[in-house]
Amino acid sequence: NTEKHEGENFEVQGQVGDQDDPIEELRVTWYKGDEFGAQCVELVPADNGQTRCDFAIGSESQEITLEVVDPSGKQTWDVITVVSIPAQGPEIIITAPEDGDVYAEGTAIPLKAVVNDEEDVESALSCEWTDATSNNGEGDDTADTVIVSREDIDVADNGQISNYVSHLEAGNYILRLKCSDTTGRDNYADVSIEVEAQAGPPTVEITGPPSGHAF
Repeated sequence: NTEKHEGENFEVQGQVGDQDDPIEELRVTWYKGDEFGAQCVELVPADNGQTRCDFAIGSESQEITLEVVDPSGKQTWDVITVVSIPAQGPEIIITAPEDGDVYAEGTAIPLKAVVNDEEDVESALSCEWTDATSNNGEGDDTADTVIVSREDIDVADNGQISNYVSHLEAGNYILRLKCSDTTGRDNYADVSIEVEAQAGPPTVEITGPPSGHAF
């Protein structure tokens, strides 16, 4: 069996021949699934008997059949099974900040990550940073607050993401990076940090005598 990732486009190659008829008089048809799934119909093989056809694999495994017919109508075929590997959302590794990092309020906090996807080029991925604190980092992200929107994140060709955020108030945060591929499959990664309140300026008060007191 051949394995391909769901949604992947690939080429299948075959070889045909006939002891009685010349190659150019043979006709080949490629099928996906059954006789109604003809993909490449009545092709003329190359001079050396080679033939090929492009396929795309869906979410289920598929049988691919190569059928060859000679001028008298005699036919034979060969079948392979292509196993579909279910597509996954992008893989996400947050490189900064790290779990447990502490930042002073107003500090520019680095938001860095590396993402990759089995089916798409990394620059085609769509990502956003959110605050997932309100749902304690659970998978339901409907209550998340966007920190850096998708429009403000550019994923480099090598999958690198680099942003900064400096407007977080003092508190504990679960920062989430969520990324989607071109088919809408998504994934996320979380990191927990703390933002400490900045120390205020010293206080001063003249306690006596009262202002305007006469001596």
